[in-house]
Amino acid sequence: MSPRLTSSPSTSSFSSSSSSSYKPVKASQRPDDSRKPRGFPSWEEGDIAFLKPWNEIENDLPPRAFSSFRKAIGHQKRACSHPVIILKASPDGSHFAVTTVSAYSSSSDNDYLAPWNQPHHFRKAMKDFRSFEGSDRANGRPTLLLEGNKLMPKPELSWVYIQSILVVDKKALKVFTKSRDHLRLTPRSLTDLWAHMEAETRDFDRVGRTLATAIVAPQSVARPHRKGQEQATGRSSNLPAKAVATPTLPLVRPSNPPSSWAQVAASKAMTGGSRADASSSSAPSLSGAQSLCRSESKRSKPLGSQNSFRVLACA
Repeated sequence: MSPRLTSSPSTSSFSSSSSSSYKPVKASQRPDDSRKPRGFPSWEEGDIAFLKPWNEIENDLPPRAFSSFRKAIGHQKRACSHPVIILKASPDGSHFAVTTVSAYSSSSDNDYLAPWNQPHHFRKAMKDFRSFEGSDRANGRPTLLLEGNKLMPKPELSWVYIQSILVVDKKALKVFTKSRDHLRLTPRSLTDLWAHMEAETRDFDRVGRTLATAIVAPQSVARPHRKGQEQATGRSSNLPAKAVATPTLPLVRPSNPPSSWAQVAASKAMTGGSRADASSSSAPSLSGAQSLCRSESKRSKPLGSQNSFRVLACA
């Protein structure tokens, strides 16, 4: 966590300009020492970015990420379409804690009245406002400075309300093109602003927890649920196909072989091929079995002898 600043600004450094004497600065009078930024590979803490409009964020974010963004932003939907200060980055760099920079309805319609003097913002405490260089100051805290002595596009109408802090997806940000320069807060101003928020922002702990656990949502891979879907869509899946189990027939245990000529003849009659084959093949078998039984019966002995088994078997 950034160290808190213990030194307070001197009284001589505090100066408040009169809102009635404010005159808008023309674009031609603003600093023009560099071209407009064309984009950056990654954002850094202290950068001035732009929070996209609501409908643009909805189109750019995946449905799940936009649902998380909508839940995180809550009632602060008006923060969209405003420049923001990137305060902190998540561990993986996918999300940022940001705070808006706004004129807070100060314009020629209300004689460029500071937000804490407007009825619309009377619930906001003066101690919760921070001012950029050139804007009215609500308290004795130092003004926010940009690197290279650069100024905001509206130097007299640029305030930060420390109770407005959000955690947003990096895809919800884009380059702030209202300035010809790439704007970034000085390290000292960024450290002072973060320490002020750590001490006074009501949702600071929740924002810190959200930022610490924010990660990029993994992209889901669509798997074909039907065999013909791949051919219909023209897409092929790189995922391995599920193994198809081949049906196996139950094992048939072989029956005991027939123990006599009569059983052989009976089995042939039951399991033979055609009726003609069965009748032709069974006739000699039966006659042979009958003749065998007659010959055995002639030589049969009283019960109890060994040949009695043969007679009973032929019966």
